[in-house]
Amino acid sequence: MLLPLCARVGESSPALAPMSLRARGLSLVLRRTVRPIIGVWSLAPWFPWPYRAIDYAGLLAWVVPGTSFERTELGGVPVQRVTPNNVATGRRILYFHGGAFIVGGWHLHRGMLSQIAATTGAEILAVDYRQLPRSPISASVEDCATAYAALTAQTPASETILMGDSAGGYLVFSTLAHAAAKGLPMPAAGVTYSPLPGWRDQSDQRDYPGCAIFGPRAIPTMARYATSREISSAHLTPQDAVGPDLPSILIQAAAGESLYPDIEALAADLQSAGADVELRQWNLDVHVFQAMAGWIPEARAALEHAADFCERVWMAPARHRDQVG
Repeated sequence: MLLPLCARVGESSPALAPMSLRARGLSLVLRRTVRPIIGVWSLAPWFPWPYRAIDYAGLLAWVVPGTSFERTELGGVPVQRVTPNNVATGRRILYFHGGAFIVGGWHLHRGMLSQIAATTGAEILAVDYRQLPRSPISASVEDCATAYAALTAQTPASETILMGDSAGGYLVFSTLAHAAAKGLPMPAAGVTYSPLPGWRDQSDQRDYPGCAIFGPRAIPTMARYATSREISSAHLTPQDAVGPDLPSILIQAAAGESLYPDIEALAADLQSAGADVELRQWNLDVHVFQAMAGWIPEARAALEHAADFCERVWMAPARHRDQVG
């Protein structure tokens, strides 16, 4: 049985379970394929890489049977509606995909989205936000915030959970900060998988440890690349979301991934500010390992844990109404 670490930040936690054989195999494969490719990219990020073409790799992913995909929009921002065959009313996820603000779109996350939809029974609205290199991160943040504002104008915010992986986790927190700044209603909760907490200050000389996907130079290169594209537009970051008025937050991450120390620091900041945040880590070194739910048991367990979290959140208003009645 898998025993992932689960605790409020700073609390004692059970020991991490050993990495499964499949997870070890996945780590080895990624270290010999994806990590070298990202390493080459980090040597020449200004090269005209075929970023949009990478999105079509998602067409090869396994999709849960019965899942439907439909293109629509929220506030003029393109989104993809993902509907499982077990969809329940009053459950909605606004999803922000990862991909370092560079890759992803209509196809790359189809498999993962279908599995999240099936495990939660929720309709998912996945935002196809503007990305680098054509648009800066401030444009990505603007699109996600616009989509959320449009959604809250149509449906109760208490039915919506914000969810995202990697760069999408960054966008979850930025959108929460935007909602607070604009006086919009908060969503029912926020769920993030290996969220990018933000870029370290350039005076911080700590090294990023390597992991199955990122070498030591990859994330600093991404930071410099993103900053160089942000010419004049400022935007709200995850640190701007730190405060006591956030909804419940779930953060999942791999203990051995390069971003984990920064993820842990963000979770501690959120908790210190009074937010209800749960940080759960798995004994892996794969960034956004949840995308491999069809391959490794840890990923399936993580999605089921997130679904249980969402279930408790969605059921809370109903329980409250029953108690009042």
